[in-house]
Amino acid sequence: MYPIKNIGPRAEIIFPETCSSEAQSPYQQGKYLVEKIDLICSKSLKGQTIEVINLSVLTDALVTFTDRNNDVFEGLMNLKEPRLMVPINKQSIPSSYLTLGIDHLISGV
Repeated sequence: MYPIKNIGPRAEIIFPETCSSEAQSPYQQGKYLVEKIDLICSKSLKGQTIEVINLSVLTDALVTFTDRNNDVFEGLMNLKEPRLMVPINKQSIPSSYLTLGIDHLISGV
């Protein structure tokens, strides 16, 4: 998901070498474009790192993974932290949302 009025080049996701990807056509959802990507990996993404390149100061990347067992992991990446490790164990609360919320409360942004 990224803003339709994005500044600079579009962000790209770099997956582990053990995965091949097939992107579906992006679709508009409000002020954002949503892109779904199907992955075929020779081993689980759990414990592996993904990266988003070309993020801008004003753009974060929300990434949602759903595996074959329908376990869902969501992570938030930004210019300062463009890499994300998919946890081996299932998380009950996405910690990135908690951190983002606290940052917004403290900074007023």
